Amino acid sequence: MTATDSGKPRVRIVIVNRDGGNLLLDCLRSVEHLDWPAEQLEIVVVDNGSSDGSPDRVQHEHPETKVIGAGRNLGYAAGNNLALSDLGEADFVALLNNDTVVDPGWLRPLVRSLEADEGLGASCPKILFAQSFAEVAIEVASAQGAPKPNRVHITAVEVDRADRWRDAQFVEGFEDGDGSARSPRMYGNAILRVPLAGDGRPSLVRMRLQADSTARLVVKAAKVISLDLGTTPVWVEAELPQHGVDVVNNAGSALVRGGFGADRGFLEVDAGQYDQPADVFAWCGCSVLLRREYLEDVGLFDPALFLYYEDFDLAWRGRARGWRYAYIPDSVVRHVHAASSVQGSALFEHFVERNRLVVHVKNAPWPYAVRTVLGSLRRTAREARCELAEPLLHGKRPLWTSVGRRSRAFTGFLILLPRALRERQRLRRVQRVPDSELMAWLTHG
Repeated sequence: MTATDSGKPRVRIVIVNRDGGNLLLDCLRSVEHLDWPAEQLEIVVVDNGSSDGSPDRVQHEHPETKVIGAGRNLGYAAGNNLALSDLGEADFVALLNNDTVVDPGWLRPLVRSLEADEGLGASCPKILFAQSFAEVAIEVASAQGAPKPNRVHITAVEVDRADRWRDAQFVEGFEDGDGSARSPRMYGNAILRVPLAGDGRPSLVRMRLQADSTARLVVKAAKVISLDLGTTPVWVEAELPQHGVDVVNNAGSALVRGGFGADRGFLEVDAGQYDQPADVFAWCGCSVLLRREYLEDVGLFDPALFLYYEDFDLAWRGRARGWRYAYIPDSVVRHVHAASSVQGSALFEHFVERNRLVVHVKNAPWPYAVRTVLGSLRRTAREARCELAEPLLHGKRPLWTSVGRRSRAFTGFLILLPRALRERQRLRRVQRVPDSELMAWLTHG
């Protein structure tokens, strides 16, 4: 250890930023209030070519923070690598998204866990969504004489007249609609979560809804309201409860059947079910503490992945080398989910789909990797039938949204495939843990 007279190990905190604005400054303010000796902290912001003045604001308002200018958008993987290639005197390295806010006690239990177990390569906290949420239950029934089943489309969500579509959580009973950005639709019963302002004042949610045919709606929030809905879009308003619930973003990451990495506990109400420490298959790069020796053994992020699944790749590579990871619930972070690239956007879907295929080809046993790739092709074929064939059969204009995104992602995967195969050969030569032990982590999600 290189700890100085303070008795605490030295921690480098790395935050990759691109146009983070006030979110980045909120993150830095929370870091500066950590329950950790300031002389044992090194805060580094890697700026990926921001155009919003973020680097200047950081240097002005947080002069103790080191800013590394990448000059262009290198992505999350290569951006972090700039701050990880030379660790100096750091014993541990913490990674934080620029849209997180950490509790004052976030760092201490993570360090304690790594100090207590040299086999741990990383420790990860409980990551909660930044705001608390209110639940709105919506029950849909076809009106008397209307055809069944009926579908209700939701195309806008406001809280206190502010657009909160990107923050809304479509928890149960929803499916994708016509492929546009705002098209979830529901059959029967559904649950929608909306963020609360957090100031304790009563709030109102407004939802723009329309049905395929006349429908009877019951909306349950602070009060219960009933109404008839037709094919013309209307705004439906409901009062929200004053107190909401915390929702889990990540409690460690899991290897999920079908070829996916997933957040443990994603979209679950935080009701204490993740209040015990646990070994997890992987960690989330949104917030994690990494052991220096782990990085020196396994290597850094794969820069070709650019964005998404790069943390899952590095965690899988470490698992294959024999490192383990701990989820530590006493450490808490709040996260503005997908602030940089909106979940469900073309950017998000492209990199998630392309990179999960690359990561599985690099790391998974061949049968599982092949099934993952074939599964992607089958899903694209199903999307093509829904978006192209069925509309043409009914004399409607075909869509290309999902099929186009998936096709571009698969093309990107094919471009990276030769490199992924070379990496696979290299990783197989240094692997210490048998595939059977790694694949025993598979869950059903």
